Parts: sequence; structure tokens; C-alpha cells
Amino acid sequence: MLFGTMHSISDEEQSWQNATYAIRPAGTIKKKGLVSKEDAQKLGHVSLQFEQCMNFMPILSIYETQSTKVRFSRMSSDKIILAGKNSVQTSVSREQLLGLDADHRSLCNVDISSDSFEKMCNFIQVGVESARRRILDGSPEYEPQSVLDHLTVRSCTSKESLSLGVASPLEHTLELCTSTTPQATAGSSESYAFELIPRVSDFQALRKDPQIPCHLIPLSRNREFFGRAEVIKAIDHAMLSQSTSRDLTISIANELRAYAICGPAGIGKTQTAAEYVISRKSQFDAILWVHADRTEKLAEGFSQMAISMGLVSEDSVDAKNQVVTRDLVKGWLANPVRSYSNLDKGVEYATWLVIFDNADDPDLLADFWPLNGPGCVLVTSRDPLTKKNGFSTMDGIDLEPFSHEEGAELLVKLSGRKSQVGEEASSIDISELLGGFPLAITQMAGIILRHDLTFPEFLRAYGEEESRAELLGLQLGHASRKTGYEHTLASAWAIETLVHGAVLLDLLSLLDPDGIQETILTSAPQLISLEGFPKTLVAYQKARSELFQSSLVTRDKSEKKLIVHRIIQDTARSKMSNDRFRAIFSVAVTLICSIWPFTTSDWQHGVARWVICEELFPHILRLRRFTPRYMHVEGERAIKFQLSRLLNDAGWYYLERGNPADSVVFYELAEELCASLEPNASSSNATNDMNKLSQIGQVDELYLEICHHTGCAATVTNKPKEALLRFQTFNDILLKLVDAGVKEKKSSLAVSWNELGVAHMMNRQYEKGEECFQRALDSVKKLPDFARTQMSFPMVNLGLAYWLTNRYEESLQVLSEGLQDRQAVFGIDDRTSFITGRFLHALGNVRGAQGFINDSFLYHQRALLQYKSSVGNNHHRTAAMCYKVAEHYIRMQQNDAAMRLLDQALKIYGHHPEYKPEKARALFLKGKLLTILDEPDNARASFDKSFSLYHECLPSDSRLQGDLTTADFEDLVVFWSR
Repeated sequence: MLFGTMHSISDEEQSWQNATYAIRPAGTIKKKGLVSKEDAQKLGHVSLQFEQCMNFMPILSIYETQSTKVRFSRMSSDKIILAGKNSVQTSVSREQLLGLDADHRSLCNVDISSDSFEKMCNFIQVGVESARRRILDGSPEYEPQSVLDHLTVRSCTSKESLSLGVASPLEHTLELCTSTTPQATAGSSESYAFELIPRVSDFQALRKDPQIPCHLIPLSRNREFFGRAEVIKAIDHAMLSQSTSRDLTISIANELRAYAICGPAGIGKTQTAAEYVISRKSQFDAILWVHADRTEKLAEGFSQMAISMGLVSEDSVDAKNQVVTRDLVKGWLANPVRSYSNLDKGVEYATWLVIFDNADDPDLLADFWPLNGPGCVLVTSRDPLTKKNGFSTMDGIDLEPFSHEEGAELLVKLSGRKSQVGEEASSIDISELLGGFPLAITQMAGIILRHDLTFPEFLRAYGEEESRAELLGLQLGHASRKTGYEHTLASAWAIETLVHGAVLLDLLSLLDPDGIQETILTSAPQLISLEGFPKTLVAYQKARSELFQSSLVTRDKSEKKLIVHRIIQDTARSKMSNDRFRAIFSVAVTLICSIWPFTTSDWQHGVARWVICEELFPHILRLRRFTPRYMHVEGERAIKFQLSRLLNDAGWYYLERGNPADSVVFYELAEELCASLEPNASSSNATNDMNKLSQIGQVDELYLEICHHTGCAATVTNKPKEALLRFQTFNDILLKLVDAGVKEKKSSLAVSWNELGVAHMMNRQYEKGEECFQRALDSVKKLPDFARTQMSFPMVNLGLAYWLTNRYEESLQVLSEGLQDRQAVFGIDDRTSFITGRFLHALGNVRGAQGFINDSFLYHQRALLQYKSSVGNNHHRTAAMCYKVAEHYIRMQQNDAAMRLLDQALKIYGHHPEYKPEKARALFLKGKLLTILDEPDNARASFDKSFSLYHECLPSDSRLQGDLTTADFEDLVVFWSR
């Protein structure tokens, strides 16, 4: 029985185009027509062989009658029948055809009570009975077709069968500690055979049962929500029309359902979404709300989803990797199994709804959009084109302002007014004046209440404020509608002058709107001298209450965060003069700096501060956005120093989280600010202002850290010349400071010698690198609180320098000593950082160079396990060890394990341009492995890719592809990853 199996003996490309989409029906295909002439010829030939060897066999070819959605690009999709009757029919004489009312994805989901299922059962029964009769009657010996002369299944040797043991993980662990064999090589005392293969090559995470129901909704229900009944009904029709109950059999068969609520700021998109979600909570097992205005927030939101649903443990390494948590969530959304522990009793699926709020740039959703149903997606966005994003077949609506009558009804309701003579007409006038915008009406109702104004009094008061500048230029109402209203939301809000909350609102306008921790606003009021800033708890509560009363902000009490609408932020910033902006920006920088957990450029690579950094980082992104406006303000040197220091350290945090290329923009901005801190002789206040920094030496220290961080970014992103320039500057400054008697810089000097040595090694200046590592060790030994583990980095780098210059015994001595130092402090199973893994990696290289292959294998296995448990499954250091262990497995003919490791390495390197050398090396080895497996076409494709990347990295090398060797690709890679 062949379910949706395409077949054609034709070698024309057109006959095979749907095959591409059948392989990846839910994935993105870059363009139509991906089947080449060569591909079509091979497929046609295979189809012909199939007909030749199966002509005697009864076949049931099952085809689909419903269209399947396929995606041609991120922004283009369509529905087509992939495996229809003509696509699956063969010329086999005993073939039967059966059409199912299904698309390609659900073709195998056959209802056991249907006629189709009965026909399948009859087909099997007849076939089995026919075979039984032939056995009883005796059939002539079957003569294999000539097409089957070549073996298609490789025989398994006795050695290979060893990898099929059923030992438990505990037994593997015991064998790791005790197994010895007489076949161990001369320098090796132990051999672990193949028992560890499942442990080091298995990157499949254990599937945990989701913790459902899980409703992550950051907003509480708005008791004053008004109108929008038709919108709620339209969303219901899009989301629940086919499954108004938990009929999951129907739901599974349906594709992803999506709906977009679009419109300008202040129109009520988020409130409408919140009302729908909260009122329909009982319809979904999981409701997952994520702020979608920035990629960082999307990544953090999906991380929180994974943790809250129990897909990953909060304290695990994977929980810190936002790529892993994103893929875990997307994986569960595509296959939302309620429980993996009861699969033997049948699969029960959960229902879910994901909300992408404020997705004003739909392209940001590409990496986070669910792959498949059964579920629903609700999007709010200012961009009306979001409804046509191409990720899914999406319904949607452009949310209109309230009509004058609806707006008047909302105003009367919010202001608590009863029908009064003369007020009805005035309420309609106010609604018309405010353009029917719910947010503007809500705020004006608050003003009317607080000042006890009648509607006519409000209209007169508004008339007195008409001369205020239009701040945003956003005309209320639809552009095509002639309403006679020419004012903006900004001018409507400007009618009220805040007394207590003005400074607080201006400050909130510079921070991330989706969650402003109140600790930022209250932690260090003594550092703020700006008039109007709340310096006591009582003053802060009064200012906050005033903003609440005006509906300018809301509060998440459980998280102790303030939430402010973006258009309110825009309004507040737009009305600031340059002097006002400078003052408020200075306050924001001072407050963030007071609670940001700064680190130093020492040997440490800890993750303890990440929790705090993660909460504050969105606010630093906002400050970075406004920094150019502040950059050219005269004076303010002390604040510029704080800002430069903050941006520099935030960049370091971003690098630690695995974003080295993206961290550079922080360093560049920090360096530009730092350069502006040089004393200006023409300014009489320059000297006094710089005294606020205590000493100008602080500027040197800051520049020092920037040099270090940019140098580290250059090393990780494979930029050897830039790394050398940065670390040379870093080292020169530190030498001057130490010579000048700054004793506290002696520890940093040791760091600088090590980093400079790394840069020399990257530039193939091995002797200079070795000299620097020796000087780093000498500097560490002179420290008053010297500890041997402080020598770890220069020792492992020195050992690699010896290895690269063929001094294996010296290398072995240094590396063994360094590893023993770390094991004495952190234990043999050190997981505190990746440093121990570097020693194991290097020792494996040295023992391999000495000819002790088994020892090399053991060290490399340990290094891989150490990296997996310390930096995680998706770190570039883990990828390097996947490559090294794969080399061993190929030698041991454990080809399946080797292929898994190489695929994992290539997945980690992905499309990051900084890892082109490592990716080229892995593809070259994969090509060699595919050649061993007798897959010449796949091998050739892998070799072609590796050759292309090689010449991108080294365009001056004019050799042909066949002239390159493993050593050439190895030479491309930075020394610590070899």
C-alpha cells in the first residue's frame, strides 16, 4: 500500500515539481521549479526500476483529493494537490487505486469506520490469503529481476553489531569507569568500546509532558471594555467555526488558523485581543501571549513559554539557549501531545492559541511562526499588510474607530454620566473631536471625572489648548473619510498638565513599554536631582496614581511592572525640548546603571547575572535607540561616561548569550561616547566636569574594557587582524598603567597577555603567541592572591601552541598539569565553565598526534560531554567536538553515529558567517563519509558546498576541488577549534 507516493517514468522536470513540496509541505521552499533535469532523470529511472521488479505484486496506490498548503517563500504560499490520481498511478498490472478525502499531510489519518479503511483491510486480507495459498500449493522458485542485481542493503559486521546493545544509561556509566580491554594501545589503559555512542551522539531532548492548562496572559480583563462585538464574532468564526468544542479529531485535520487585528496606535487592538482571549479561555488548553515588536522580546517570550509549560527545566542549560526553547515550543505546537507517557493508549492532543502582540514588523515573526496546527494564532499590528504575511492563510480586519454614537456611548459610560439635557449632543461632539479613538476617549473621560467637568465645559477647555503643536502628525480617523477633524491624539492628551506625574511619564517614555520594573524607578532616588522626580515612596505613589487616573499607564501588580502605550510614549517624547530630553535621558541612564550588574574583563564567564540582565536589557535597547539624539549634547560628561560603560557591558552580556556579531554595535556606540569624553580645553567647565569622574583614569579604564570586549568579539567572529589590533591596544594601555603603579591592574595585565597571545596565534604568529602565554603565566604567579586555576586559560593556550609546533611532550605536560589543577578544585566532572572542556579537547589532539588513538578518542568524548553539560548542545565549542568525535567514529566504522554528530555540528554553525571555516571543514568530512556509504550524489553535493565555502574564506587559493585535503580545511579553522 503506497500512501501518496509519486510515480512517473518521465524524465521531464515538470512531471516531478510537486515532489519538492511533498518532502517539505510545511517548510519554506525558496522558489518553484527546484527539480533539475538531472534529478528528473534519476527519479524517472527509479520509477521504471520499480515497475520492472514489482510487476507481479498486488499494489494499492492511495491518492489525495484535497489541496495541501505549500509555502514557496516566507511571504508566498498556495494550495495545490500534491499526490493526485495521475501523480501516483503506475503501470503495474495488479495495481488498484483508492482516493481519500484528505490532503497530503492527513492522508494517513484514516477513519477506521470509513469505507476506505474497509477497502484497505480487504486488500490486505486478499493479498495474505493469496500468498498463503501459493505456499500451500507450491510455487515455482522466484527469479529475481535483473534490476535487483546490485545490493541495496549493506551487510552488518559483527563489530558493528556491538553498537546495538541494550545496556542502560547506568550500565554505560559503569562501563565508562571500569571497562578495560587487551586491545588498548600502548599509551592507553582503558577502552570503552562503543557503549558511549548513544550518550555523546544523541542530541534528542527528553520529551516532557506539557504542564497544561497553561494560560500566559499578561493583561487582566478590562471591566470597561466596550463594543467590538462584531470583531469578537469574526475572530470566533475564524478560530472556532470548525470546532466549537474540544473535538480534537476535527481540529487535527485542519490547518493552522490565524487572524490579524490591524490598525493605528490607540485604536484598541491589544484590548480587543485581550478581551477575546480572556473570554474564550475555556476553549484552549494553552494560551501563549508574546510581545512581538522586537526579536529579543519574541525570543524571551518563547523561552518563558517553554519554561512555564514544562518543556524545559528552568535551571537547565537548554533553558538559557533561546534557539532551543523557541524550537521546543514550535515543536510542541506542531504536535501538541497532552502526555507522552500514555501514547500506548492513543494520542490525545491539546488545543492552543498564540498571540503575537504589537507585531508591527511582520518579518520578525518568520522564525517564531508555528509550523502547523492544530491551533490558532492571533496577531495585533499597525501594519495592514500583516493579514497577507504569507506564513499562513490569515483572516483579519482593519480595526476602525468608533462611530460618533458609539464613542459618545463609551464616553458616557466611562465618565459615569446619566442622560442629561444638553449633554447628549456634547458627548457626540467630543466623540467626533477625538476621532472615535478608544484610547483618547478613555483618557478624556478620566480628565472629565477628575475635574468634575460637564461635557460643554470640557469642549471649551479643549478649545483653549488648540494652539498646541501637533506632535505626531497622525490624523484621527480614516484618511479617506472627511470628518472635519484635524487634530491629533497628541493634542487631545495635551489638554491636561500633569502635576505629580509629569517627570515620571517622561521617564517612562524612554523605557521599554511592555514592562517597566518599578525597582528601576524607586531604587536610587537619591542619585536624581531633577526637579519633579519622586524622591520618596509617597511621592512616587502619588505620581503613579495620577498616571493611573488619566489611563496613561497600567500596572501588573504581580510582577510590579508598569505598562505604557507606545503612542503615549511617542507623545511624551515629542513634546520634550532638547533640554528636557537631555535631563530625562540622564535620569534614565543613572537609574538603569544603579541596578545593572556590571562585570569586569577578568577570567570569569559566569551566568549568575543573566537573570537580572535579561529583565533590564530591553530598556538598554531603548536607550541605545535614543543615544544619537543625546550624543551631541554639550557637557554631561559624567552621564556620557555612565552610558558608555552601560552600553559596553550590555554588549558583553549579549556576546555571552551567543550574539557576538550583534554585540559589536554596542561597543561601537560606547567607543564613540568614550572618545567624546576627552577634556575640551576651550570649555571652562571641562575640568570641573571631568572631576566628577574622580579621575580621568576612569575614562582610560573604560576604553580598556571596550578594547577587550571588541577584541573578544573579533576572535569569536573569526577576524584575526582586528583581534590583534584590539588586544595590542588593550595590552599597551595596561602596561602603562602597571608601570605607573596602578597595582589593581596587574590581574588584568595577565588577561591582556593571554588575549594578545590568542590574537597572535590566530594570525599564525606562534612564537609570539607562546611568548605572550608565558608572560601571562608569569603575571598570574606574581599576584598576591594567586590561585593555580587562574592560570587555566594561558596554560591551555600554551599547550596548543606547543602542539601546533610539534612539541608534543611539552604540550602534554602543560595540559595535564592544568587539567589536574582544575580537577583538584572543581572535581573530575567540572561543569562550572567550558575551560575544563578545552583541556580535554587539547589533550585529545596531542595524544592523537602521538599515535595513541584510543586515548585521543577518550579525551575527545569527555570534552564533548563536558561542553554539552556546561555550554549546552548548541554552542560552537560543542560543534567543534562533534566534528572531532565524528572523525573517531568514522575510523571505528560507526558511521551512523558519525553522521549524527556531523549533522549536529552543521546545525549549530547554521548560516552564521563567522563560522564559515568550521562549516566548510564539517561539510568536507561529511562528503568523505557519504562516499564511504556509497552515496556519490550526496557526497558530491557536500564536497561542492565545502569547496565553495573554502574559496569564500581563502579566495587567493586557486587550487581545484580535487586538490584539497583534510589538512587544508583543518588549516582554515581557528586553532582552539582544531
